[in-house]
Amino acid sequence: MRVSVAWATPAVQDVVPVELPPGATVGAAIAASGLLDRYGVARDSVRPGIRGRLVRDDTVAEDGDRIDLCRPLAVDPKEARRLRAAARSRSRRRRGTAASAPPEGNTLPNSGVAETVAIRRQCAPCSPSSTRSACWPSRC
Repeated sequence: MRVSVAWATPAVQDVVPVELPPGATVGAAIAASGLLDRYGVARDSVRPGIRGRLVRDDTVAEDGDRIDLCRPLAVDPKEARRLRAAARSRSRRRRGTAASAPPEGNTLPNSGVAETVAIRRQCAPCSPSSTRSACWPSRC
């Protein structure tokens, strides 16, 4: 049975093919690869995964599996989101932009509800008379 064991960091990506007897476990494949010793990684600091799912060391590997050695997260995803939201809130207060400020534009006089239409300026190549937008990526 042939499996591969992968280790990846921002600096290095290493995939080692390993030949194992049928019925071998994920733990045996990791030990046979020698990746932990090569990069000086403690066994208890990584978790194995197959096809994007974390597995235990006693899981039986199948022929053709790629066993990924998953490093722990640097920051909890929920905490990272909280930090980004707090930074956005601080930057809005510094700029003086209120989150509930009304959008800029023209109010339509004949509607029952106050609708707002944003004023859109177009560059010369994108004028209504042109058939194709010359500055399509910027969508002016």
